[in-house]
Amino acid sequence: MTEEKRNVTAFDFDGIFVPDCDEIPELGDHEKFLELTMYMKPLFEPVGEWILLTARLGKNIEITKSWLLKHFTNQPKQIFHGRTEDESPIDYKTRILKENDIDVFIESDPVICRHLEKECEGKIIVNFAEFCQMYLNYNAGS
Repeated sequence: MTEEKRNVTAFDFDGIFVPDCDEIPELGDHEKFLELTMYMKPLFEPVGEWILLTARLGKNIEITKSWLLKHFTNQPKQIFHGRTEDESPIDYKTRILKENDIDVFIESDPVICRHLEKECEGKIIVNFAEFCQMYLNYNAGS
């Protein structure tokens, strides 16, 4: 009996699990925004094995891990959260996808999706809004 290969799926964090936000006046720096996300409930929770691929800076990984532990019983199999200030978010995601065994990546930003589709041959890049629409259509019997 042959074992069926399962797709390895990774999800971005901001815009998938917590809302993407414009800069919030009077909030303070980006660190304050990340702290604020600790009070946000998940928009979505993946099932099965999954990977987290976020372009949040590596120095903020503990905030993200704390949020995941607070809200999910199904923790990611692996976390890619090591971007430095020297690397742009889009370049970081491109590099991680090219260097790792990730088949499907769910991303909230359509501009990043288009870039990754061009740069990461053989990877399935799905915009989160389209992912939600597919799910809704599937459950509606469409």
